[in-house]
Amino acid sequence: MLISDWVKVKWHNNTKNHFESKGYIFTKYGDEFLVKIEDLNSGSNINILIQCDYCGEIVGRIYQTYLNIKEKEIINKDSCKKCRSIKTKESNLIRYNKTHLLKHDFEFVKQKFEEKDFILLENEYIGVFKKMKYICKKHPQHIQEIDFHHLLSGRGCKYCKNENISKKNKLNVREKSSGWNGGTSEIGDHLRKHIKQWKKDSIENCNYKCIVTGDRFDVVHHLHSFNMILQETFNILKLPIYQIINQYTTDELNNIISKFIELHYKYGLGVCLSKEIHMLFHNIFGMGNNTPEQFEEFTQRYYNGEFVKLLNT
Repeated sequence: MLISDWVKVKWHNNTKNHFESKGYIFTKYGDEFLVKIEDLNSGSNINILIQCDYCGEIVGRIYQTYLNIKEKEIINKDSCKKCRSIKTKESNLIRYNKTHLLKHDFEFVKQKFEEKDFILLENEYIGVFKKMKYICKKHPQHIQEIDFHHLLSGRGCKYCKNENISKKNKLNVREKSSGWNGGTSEIGDHLRKHIKQWKKDSIENCNYKCIVTGDRFDVVHHLHSFNMILQETFNILKLPIYQIINQYTTDELNNIISKFIELHYKYGLGVCLSKEIHMLFHNIFGMGNNTPEQFEEFTQRYYNGEFVKLLNT
């Protein structure tokens, strides 16, 4: 549940009209003022406090992410990271009935493991949330565990996952060196120059500090990935993606710039991060196609101390 009823925000040119429409009196840009939580813009990156409905722990959450989670989930409860699995189980028992979850026979379960090139090491199936030991044929030296629910949802061998992430990162490096695909290109670099105001607003919104550590920042991170905004811009305008700017007419380029800026504000401001935190995030979640939900998971894992050893190496 929400802990705070009010939060402090600053006057920005991109939010001035919104808050004035809610009855707030404008003073000057940069001034702080109190706003009711429910009056925040749905794309706001303001940190709010929530209390876990399971263990009572108070944690921070970005308001935009908080709304996204509420919209997608079918159970009206908030959870911290350590209680997330409990909430997932409750949600699944609402989404499916318990009989459905437990009705699979052992041969069916074994077959699903075999379809993924896994060797099941168990002799019985107890239930969808019971972890079972297995071996991945590609990594037979490791005995792993997974519950049947996560197997059906697409999860599997963590060693295969790490290899895929490594391949994806290498591919991103090659794409950045050869041309645009969410990476560096003439059109990509050109459009980056036109989001300076969005970056400035993001920096002011984070009080010129890394939103995770509270220390100095180095980069402005897109919660909704840059490459996805760029792709959506061209999809909406029904234009092909050329690497070279002069392949577009002046009117086409102006429309691209206008829509690109509009979508940046639609998906909300970015967040300030230190170089170390930014690199850590992308090492875990990869480059491109990143989402606010990934960043929410990242911050919770960070505050739970999961990355202490990684940051100290």
